[in-house]
Parts: sequence; C-alpha cells; structure tokens
Amino acid sequence: MRALFALSVCTLVLANAGYAQFSQRGKAPLDNLTLSGVIPEAPGHEQSAAAGSSAVVSVAQLRHKVAAKAKRGMDAARKACGKKDVAACVEHLKKAIGIDPEYLEARRELGHIYVLLDQPENVIDTFQGVLKIDPRSADAYSFIGAAEASLDRYKDAEAAARQALRIVPGHARGRFVLGLSLAGQRKNDVEALECLAGVSDVFPGAHMLEAHVLARRGETAEARSHLEAYREVAPAEQRAMIEEWLARLERSSRGTAGSH
Repeated sequence: MRALFALSVCTLVLANAGYAQFSQRGKAPLDNLTLSGVIPEAPGHEQSAAAGSSAVVSVAQLRHKVAAKAKRGMDAARKACGKKDVAACVEHLKKAIGIDPEYLEARRELGHIYVLLDQPENVIDTFQGVLKIDPRSADAYSFIGAAEASLDRYKDAEAAARQALRIVPGHARGRFVLGLSLAGQRKNDVEALECLAGVSDVFPGAHMLEAHVLARRGETAEARSHLEAYREVAPAEQRAMIEEWLARLERSSRGTAGSH
C-alpha cells in the first residue's frame, strides 16, 4: 500500500494542482497548453474569489502599470503557447518578467507552465516570486505546497498549505495539499480526512488519499468505497494498480473476518 501512496504523490499532485484532469480526455497536459483563462477550470472553484484563485486581481496588480515591452512579451508567450512551443513560451515569459519584475500575471503563468511540465523546484521558485509581490496569494502558497509534496517534503508542504488556508479558509487546493501532506507524514488522520472530504469533485485524487488513510486505520470498507469512486475517473494507466489494491483490501478483509 505504501507503493500506491507513492504513486498518488508523484502523479496526483500534478493532475490535481488546480487544473482539469487532462488524462481523462486522453491527452497529455501539454496538448492543452494555453495561457490565462483558457486552461480549463473547475466551476465554482478557481474562478471564485473564495477559492483564492490566481484569476482574482490583487491590489498589487491593480496598482502596478505593466511596461509596454513586457506586455509584448506576454503576447509573444500566448502565440508560442498557441503553437505548443513550450520552450519559446517559457522564454518569452522569463523575458517579460526580466523587463518588469512586478508583472504578476507573467509570474503566475510561468508558474502554471512549470506545474504542467512537472518541474517542482521551478514551481516553488516562481510562486515565491509571486509572494514577494502579493504576500496574500493563497493560490501561490497552495502551488508551492503541491510542489513540496511532490518532492516528498511533506513538512514544508504542510506549512505552505496551512498558510494558504489562513488567508482563504475554504481554499480547495490548500485543503487538498494539506490532506496530502498529513497523509504523507502519517499524522493527524482525522484532520487529513476532514481536509480531503468534499474536494474530490474538484480533485478526484482525494479519493485515493482518503483510501490510503482509511486503509491504514483498518477502515477497509470505507477505503474500498473511495477507491471504487476514484476508479471511475482515474487515468487508464492507474486502473490496474487500483484493482490490485482493491483485491488486496478484499483479501485483508477476508483474513480479518476468518480470524474471528
């Protein structure tokens, strides 16, 4: 079961970082590469101010007048994304930030591209840059937490997620990352389950994490229920492992019943 949790960390952080479940449509993340607002969002989550979305315009953003040359860099990045030229997109965004270091939108978009490329160290560095300009960005903290978790740095992931939730208590990605980080540390099971409850409509991988915690607590029937729910939406390459886990839970359940 530990191997299955490792799978959940290395794959679910990327898949559940706040974007649509690309693999459900049979496409790789970069097939969906676009900039701001075009990346599919979950209704009622990322476009909601209560969710701490990067789509919400901050005070820092309103006060700052973006340099014209930096705006041209963003336009060039959008064109590169339209052509699926990732390297050019990243380069144009970096140039825009170099011209105007306080260009929040460019920093956020660069961070989102790094999420899609599964480059956690760059995700952390980029969103830390966002926080220097907008220290109350719950979104930035939640992305940093997701990246820390993908590097198995669960303590740091927990700290970042808690900070996101201090800023926006209902932040769904913050809840998901906090639940994941607590599960990874094998601590505060009740809190982990509370965090993960109710976010599976936005982040289906929460079911797998809940199953991990519940199975470890010996709550086999509940763990099976979450695995079965996740199996319905899981990428094809994960389904065989989910079936294996379900079979293992079934054998464990029979063994427990037979011992009484």
